[in-house]
Amino acid sequence: IGSQNEVWELSKAIGRFALSLYKQLSLSRTPDANIFMSPISISTAFAMTKLGACNRTLQQIMKVFEFDTIKEKTSDQVHFFFAKLNCRLYRKKGDATELVSANRLFGDKSLIFNETYQNISEMSRSQVMLHCPGI
Repeated sequence: IGSQNEVWELSKAIGRFALSLYKQLSLSRTPDANIFMSPISISTAFAMTKLGACNRTLQQIMKVFEFDTIKEKTSDQVHFFFAKLNCRLYRKKGDATELVSANRLFGDKSLIFNETYQNISEMSRSQVMLHCPGI
């Protein structure tokens, strides 16, 4: 039950981010233009990015995406809550429905990535596979 509350808080944070982003995007659009976005995909991509962020960059990501409103809000905990949320969203519910998402980061091969970031990324991937068989 503990992580269920945080997953719910994460869902609400994503919703608040979506409304904030929509407000910003709507300021620059013409009245006949549509806005199409996927707040869960944008949030997921930045949740993966934040694992390698530190200091001011990490603080900004946590604030803009409202991850800092979650009670258990350390960076790696938020990432775990994303894994649980994605597990719930993308779990196959039957033969009639299937929701699929592809989120992946591609780093510049000339850069050296922090070993802690690589370990957390690999651990998170393993957690999703452990908790979400069939994904």
